[in-house]
Amino acid sequence: MSDFAVKTDNSNSAELLEVYTHDIFYYADEYINTVMDGEKDKKNIKDNFDNIILYIRHHIPKPNNDNIVLLDHLFDVFLELSIKCYVLPTLQNFALMLSINPNTFSAWKNREYRNATPEYSLAVKKWFDICKSRTENNLLQSEGGNINRIFASKVVYGMIEPAPAPVEYTRRLEPLTSSQVVARLGGETEDGDVIEG
Repeated sequence: MSDFAVKTDNSNSAELLEVYTHDIFYYADEYINTVMDGEKDKKNIKDNFDNIILYIRHHIPKPNNDNIVLLDHLFDVFLELSIKCYVLPTLQNFALMLSINPNTFSAWKNREYRNATPEYSLAVKKWFDICKSRTENNLLQSEGGNINRIFASKVVYGMIEPAPAPVEYTRRLEPLTSSQVVARLGGETEDGDVIEG
């Protein structure tokens, strides 16, 4: 029996959450300190986030899908981990970390899964909205545009760009010669002819 199984045997959700929270951050730190040789610069951690998630996945057991309260709290832990690692949270990475098929989340959201209760649908919708909101905030607060992130946001979250503001069309006038200007205003041409307007 694994250490985790011993720690969680006959545990309630609060105790399970405490164990999961500890182990998730413990294994994230262990990966950074051992596999990454303690390199804690922001870019390096961001670039290795998927590997950190896989490392955690291989060291914690899959949580029981029947405990949506625990899964909801684990999403909060995942959100904290994402912030700590300087990345935007995604349902794909959350599912990967917990060894849950990402399509399961879609089924829960659409209430197509087993005896999908509203709690499952509401939880997944909340997680989706949090991920989307973090992405929107990141796009709004970043300097310049990140084309890849904008494109991904359109695909994953269904975001759309606002329509450009309508531009009033003004007829472009051809430049006038000096004699044409004088003619329109009325007066004399360079030759001394009087032109009436």
